[in-house]
Amino acid sequence: MYEIKLTRPLNQNDIIRISHNNEDIVLTVVKLYDKEGKLINRANDVGYIKIKEKLSKDDVVYLTKDYLYYKELESSLEKEFKRFNLDIKVNAQPNSKLIIEAEGLGFNYLYEGEDILSEAINNPTTKEQVIKQFSRLNDTIFELNNVIYEECNVFIPAKLLNVARREIVQALYELKLNSKKKSIKALKAKEKISFTPREPFFTASVTSKEQYDACVSCGIKEIYFDNTVRRNQNDYKEKEGQLLIGGYGGIYHYRKTNPFITDYSLNVVNSDSCYELFKLGAKRVTLSYELNKTQIEDLISSYYEKNDGYPALEMIVYGRAPMMFSKYCPLKKMNQCGSCKTRSYELKDEHGTFPIITHDDCTTTILNGKILNLIDEVQNIEGIEAFRLNFTVESKEQVIKTINMAMKKLKSKDNQIIFNKETDTRGHFNKEIM
Repeated sequence: MYEIKLTRPLNQNDIIRISHNNEDIVLTVVKLYDKEGKLINRANDVGYIKIKEKLSKDDVVYLTKDYLYYKELESSLEKEFKRFNLDIKVNAQPNSKLIIEAEGLGFNYLYEGEDILSEAINNPTTKEQVIKQFSRLNDTIFELNNVIYEECNVFIPAKLLNVARREIVQALYELKLNSKKKSIKALKAKEKISFTPREPFFTASVTSKEQYDACVSCGIKEIYFDNTVRRNQNDYKEKEGQLLIGGYGGIYHYRKTNPFITDYSLNVVNSDSCYELFKLGAKRVTLSYELNKTQIEDLISSYYEKNDGYPALEMIVYGRAPMMFSKYCPLKKMNQCGSCKTRSYELKDEHGTFPIITHDDCTTTILNGKILNLIDEVQNIEGIEAFRLNFTVESKEQVIKTINMAMKKLKSKDNQIIFNKETDTRGHFNKEIM
């Protein structure tokens, strides 16, 4: 049994989040107890719960969903829709047409039926019957308010009243809509953003100092290491120089202090997305892993047509693509916390082997078992400024070997095939558009 000291009431079926050792435990309070272990519906100062997870004294507990508040909110949704009064005056006499004067939304409408009404033989139409037919306004914005009807021994078929109701409602709609002056908003000329094309070059992202040093020794000028801000990151520290940013939170935090390039995790797949990121200040935009060759060409062509110039683009052409980001750390669950600093780990199943990358905040990224390898294609890809080599679990020797092969391929138009069908994949690059 765990005791929770409360600063506000806790109810049965509330959802809470417990922060324990930088890991969140989220649960629904299905059963709530008092100090004697008796089940209760509500606790004001202190409550008790039973859960299998191990917690510590002074763990902070947050209320993430107030069950009673949401229940009250849901019950009030039916009344949330605002309705407007509909007033009618019905004039119905034998051997005459049905005439109805209607008022709603600040407008008046005179309805005249097509049929001649007959004198009632047995059951003349009553005011209650008129109200019954005109109250059927559920699918409209109206509710019936005042009804004036003098009974004159006339029979009005329910069908005629229904036709009148629908025509009146539609007519009042149109009167309201047509009363609004149509205004055309002056379109502000869009600022066109374009970049001077550059000779393509390689960038690199790394996960270790050893890989970083290997990239420097091979002449890579732009390396993403300590200057990377992940999409899932929400703790932004002061940084110097150019950054690689993977999420909008990071963009808005650093855009006024640091030049930046956007990462693949922003999932850019069209020219409009590129434009919006350039407007936010991006110096270069990394394209999504999911684009194929034709889509990349279309994106560049579309951007040129809209901006009279080219975008500055980056594309990942080598590396293990991330398959899943998780706050769950398998090493921690196996009581091996900290061993990731000295050893490497991977998941295995019947489909293959998937390396695990651990981060400083104890989150993890599961990588693809196969290596994305488009180095053979860089000779034929036009409009891309920077080709990125994404190093994750490679050794220093593997990094150097890969960089040398890539640079040779780009500079000398080498025809030697680098792609290894046993270990590599071309991802979506040559796939047809679905």
